[in-house]
Amino acid sequence: MPRSCFRERTAHDWPHHPPPLRPHRRPHPAHGRNGAGAAQAASLTTNGGEFAHRNAISDANYTATANDDIIAYTALTAARTLTIPCASLGTAANPQKIIVKDESGPAGAFPISLAATIDGSTTKAINTAYGSMRLYANGAACFTW
Repeated sequence: MPRSCFRERTAHDWPHHPPPLRPHRRPHPAHGRNGAGAAQAASLTTNGGEFAHRNAISDANYTATANDDIIAYTALTAARTLTIPCASLGTAANPQKIIVKDESGPAGAFPISLAATIDGSTTKAINTAYGSMRLYANGAACFTW
């Protein structure tokens, strides 16, 4: 029987051994198919599908806003203060989550002080190299998580 390109080959079609099976290869996300892997300058999507806005702060004091999910200090040459207005961020039903991160590493020498009452304390700071702190504000107070 002649081999046809329209029918699936069987073991009888091969003289000795069938060729090895090749695993299905999916395109890598970095190859940019359908926009996957495209760089986004100031936002990211977490594995839960949650959208997060990253705000890069270079060596400056800063006051958090309702748009900030990640506050990333990209450079520090002096101690800095991050003001978090807990009473105006989030609600009890929908608290705002904020991650503060020392991305450049010098927070051990130049701490990032948090100007807010967090877990009942007014003296929270990031004072270790590459340190971070996760917070949430419920419209009345701020807490770590």
